[in-house]
Amino acid sequence: YNLSTGEEQGICTEGGSQRLPTIFNYRIAWMDDRWGNWDIYLYIIPWELEWALTREEIDQFILPPADQCYPQLQGDQLVFDDERSGYLLEDIYLFEITYGFSGNLMPICTDNSRQTFPTVFDDAVSWVDNRNGNNDIYIWQRPAGTDLSVTVSDDPDPVEVDDYLTYHLHITN
Repeated sequence: YNLSTGEEQGICTEGGSQRLPTIFNYRIAWMDDRWGNWDIYLYIIPWELEWALTREEIDQFILPPADQCYPQLQGDQLVFDDERSGYLLEDIYLFEITYGFSGNLMPICTDNSRQTFPTVFDDAVSWVDNRNGNNDIYIWQRPAGTDLSVTVSDDPDPVEVDDYLTYHLHITN
């Protein structure tokens, strides 16, 4: 919705169902079954671009189609549950967005029971977990110092100084 003009904008009007949108800053994520099973999609508002996160990231492991549901977005973190381990055996995954649609996918909880309804805030992920035979609440917190990221990229116009070339090194913690 544009506050200035009062106009609404359709983000996804594809066939199938789209459910449970979550928004943070300029990103929107939702679950979408346009291909016959639930996948997680990400949309970047200023770019007006959509990306099927789970069809490209998770299906690379050549697994049978499985549902990915209940996305939650906060900052550069997107959590969701994934049924790749089997029906009603959801696991919790975190996709850390580094830039645009790039990022790192990591399992948070893959216990041999049902984990679902994840939420994320700062460096913590919580979810409903059935490993004890009833629904309990679990939390995972990133260990201190593990969020260090180092990225090295070529300088498009390197400057040669003696026998050395200049590169860009980006470190975040």
